[in-house]
Amino acid sequence: MQSELPECQDTNMRELLIIEEISEFTRKQWEYLKERENKMRELPIVVIDTETGGLDCNTDALLSIGAYNPKTAEEFYIQIKAADGTECGLVALEVNGLNPNEGELETNAMTMFAKWLARQGDHVIAGANVKFDIGFIEKAFERVGLRYHLSHRVLDVQSMAFMAYSLGRLELPTRDNLPRVNVDSILEALGTRREEDKHNALEDAKLTALAIQSILEKCNG
Repeated sequence: MQSELPECQDTNMRELLIIEEISEFTRKQWEYLKERENKMRELPIVVIDTETGGLDCNTDALLSIGAYNPKTAEEFYIQIKAADGTECGLVALEVNGLNPNEGELETNAMTMFAKWLARQGDHVIAGANVKFDIGFIEKAFERVGLRYHLSHRVLDVQSMAFMAYSLGRLELPTRDNLPRVNVDSILEALGTRREEDKHNALEDAKLTALAIQSILEKCNG
């Protein structure tokens, strides 16, 4: 999981970002979310998270996958040996604490994950900056020759948190007058935190599921 969305250093760009995020479209989306809250609680959601060797899914290794179905409490976790030809940066390894030479071969790991996902039935993929995780997972499927694509229906807790913040539903910590929407900041705003300093894909998937549920509950506020 990418730890935080890139910061925008240019003041005008910051203002543009804020204007775009709290636009009338965003407000309409929030009203829609409020109206559909009960239905969203019943959505078949699978929350995913990854730990990787860097930020580029085209060159860096996929080192672990965590997934959690909050409706059934089914979970999946696997550590993956870095595939031949992929890279691992020291900073990334310090964050996740994984040894890229340990774990399941990528071919076996991706086959097991595809089978686990299939057992979840029709579902929405959710996460934190989830396109990052989807990119690494789908690139790994491609490397091992599996024709498997994740659901095109996506729910991102960072977008939900920013929307809730912009409409006064959630108090987020800020930096340079902008809300921080990484998972740790969202959890802090919701009154909880991760237990370990090192990132773990399954723990983060479960925490993200908790954050999604908590933000949905604020729809009634």
